[in-house]
Amino acid sequence: MRQLKDMISNSHSLAEGLKENGKAHQNYKLYLPMERALSFLLTGNLYLSRGTSWNDTSDRILADTNNIYSRCFSYSTRENIAMWMLYGGERGENGAMLNFYPSVMTDILNITTISLGTFVNGIFKDCYTLDHNSCNFDIFLSDVIYEDECKDDKVKLTLGDEHVTANSSILDHKDIVHKNIAWRYEQECRLIIRLPQRWEAKAREEGLHDIKILLPAASYRKMANNRLTRSPIYCGRVENGLPSSLTGKVNWKL
Repeated sequence: MRQLKDMISNSHSLAEGLKENGKAHQNYKLYLPMERALSFLLTGNLYLSRGTSWNDTSDRILADTNNIYSRCFSYSTRENIAMWMLYGGERGENGAMLNFYPSVMTDILNITTISLGTFVNGIFKDCYTLDHNSCNFDIFLSDVIYEDECKDDKVKLTLGDEHVTANSSILDHKDIVHKNIAWRYEQECRLIIRLPQRWEAKAREEGLHDIKILLPAASYRKMANNRLTRSPIYCGRVENGLPSSLTGKVNWKL
């Protein structure tokens, strides 16, 4: 893993360092409702969003400005209670967590065909199939860097346990995803797709807010036995997956 202090000579160096680190994790945790987790394990369909409904308003604006579709993962080695409450279905009561193998992430990065569309009444409407040979979309992983404003055009940056102060202009790069320090606990790595300009214009014109990726069956099915975890307070109808390491240790029904 590259150290933050070695990345900050300029914005390009920071962007490339965050991408390198994004591909080097052993954990890519995705917290979501159980039904969505099971749907992925049955179909291999993974969806990336323009972020139109994300809870971080500045993150929504950044995604829209930089024309990116994203899916958010946590590279933390431990489960996170806040992540269960925020992203596990019904404040965790119907929650699941998929921990993607690094090899599955490699398969995702090698995807050559994607579907551009949008969700209508909870169902994905596939409008266009884009092939990498003709469309030339970008797909990459990048760690999110956390920022805390300082005076005199300086910004305090945090990545893992590192903190550095730099000129705020270092964040002016289309591939850098930065969030307020308040979100640091997420330890986020983001899967990102950027469309070429003509397809981005079409997506905006037609209101196409989502992208679907279909993984090879051998890739996603190997996650079914030991990479699905139920939330600590799970009370759903199905008992798929492993119990949480926090089961019996947490009570957040406030």
